[in-house]
Amino acid sequence: MSEKLELSAPFIRAAKSNSRLREIVDAGFNTPGTLILRVSPKGLKTFTFRYRNLAGRQRRYGMGHYPELTLGKAREKARKLSGRVANGEDPAEDKWKQKQAAREAMSFEELARLYLRDHAKRHKAPKSQREDKRMLGKDLLPEWKDRDIQTITRGEVVKVLDAIVARGAPVAANRTRALVHAVFEFGIRKSYLPPDAVNPCRGVALPGGKEKSRERVLSEEEIKALWKALDGFEEPLGSLYRLMLWTGQRSGEVKAMCWNEIEGDLWVLPAAKTQNRLEQRVPLSRAALACVEALKEDSTSAVWVFPSRFKKTPHIKTLKKATDRLKKAGGPKLGSFTPHDLRRTMATELLKMGIDDTLIAKILGHKWADRSITSVYNRWQKLPEMRQALERWASRLEQIATGEPAKVVEMGRKQSRR
Repeated sequence: MSEKLELSAPFIRAAKSNSRLREIVDAGFNTPGTLILRVSPKGLKTFTFRYRNLAGRQRRYGMGHYPELTLGKAREKARKLSGRVANGEDPAEDKWKQKQAAREAMSFEELARLYLRDHAKRHKAPKSQREDKRMLGKDLLPEWKDRDIQTITRGEVVKVLDAIVARGAPVAANRTRALVHAVFEFGIRKSYLPPDAVNPCRGVALPGGKEKSRERVLSEEEIKALWKALDGFEEPLGSLYRLMLWTGQRSGEVKAMCWNEIEGDLWVLPAAKTQNRLEQRVPLSRAALACVEALKEDSTSAVWVFPSRFKKTPHIKTLKKATDRLKKAGGPKLGSFTPHDLRRTMATELLKMGIDDTLIAKILGHKWADRSITSVYNRWQKLPEMRQALERWASRLEQIATGEPAKVVEMGRKQSRR
């Protein structure tokens, strides 16, 4: 059942749906036909124009997604569609015929472009989008650029993947298979391929074999060696590594930290920056907050906490060379590690301290943790528990690094209401 309201920009921004698709008829649209805002349970907002054609049949014409399509532009587009209907046209029928024509002769390059624009851009983190674009350009477009998507076979997919394995990149072959599968599933879902089309990746085994997940966790001796090496390490890189270990956030998120994301003793990561596309709120322990405040005093950027010294990149993008230098500074007691190992190490230490695994997942920004916390009220109430866990971890980390007894964490500290 539809609601009828005069839509406004503030209302649309705040509009939500619960378990069902929500339809809101725009009472502010007075031209023949109906402008509808549809809000999905996942928060996707779409403008639709509903009308009756000359035969009296009701039609729906999907116009686009908010915020790419604003309310003003949606109303203007709906007025033009209304004019076409008045002239005897059937816009939805015409759109379907255009799709059919495009589907019959769509090249892989066109499908890949639509996948990047309409799927990856909306559902993937920027880093994943760049990786998809890179894989398409490196191995897939050179082979299938002008090919009709309906003619690409399973054997051709296997041939491309085997070539990647042959050059010594089995993991890249697995990633490429996942991308090809996703592109064709997108094509089937969007009707660029016939509804009875079979994804050419179906039945294709992982070319690089089953991958072993990394399990590298730094020992207490290695943590101590790392912390000692950081004492004399170049800034702001030293602080960057410390914040990764204090907060447990992904290296890409820490590298792209902005000053406007720091709200008191909270670090608020916008959904556009996180891997799971959900806003992440990370309480900063006393130690982490002191580190951020010290960085602010010496900052050379009004935007980035970790600005790049290169003009082409706004903030620090890679840590490969810095990690190599840090491993060398740590000596044989530190051993080899990656930035992501620090995140895994922090999670493992929290578990050893008796922290609940759902709370650890919430701190790390894993999506399943939010599904385990059902209401908005309970979700925000997890902030005090997260803060306490992170304070305990900061104290424990100091104990490991210095050998001194851990400090008692007092929880009477004034907490942010955000």
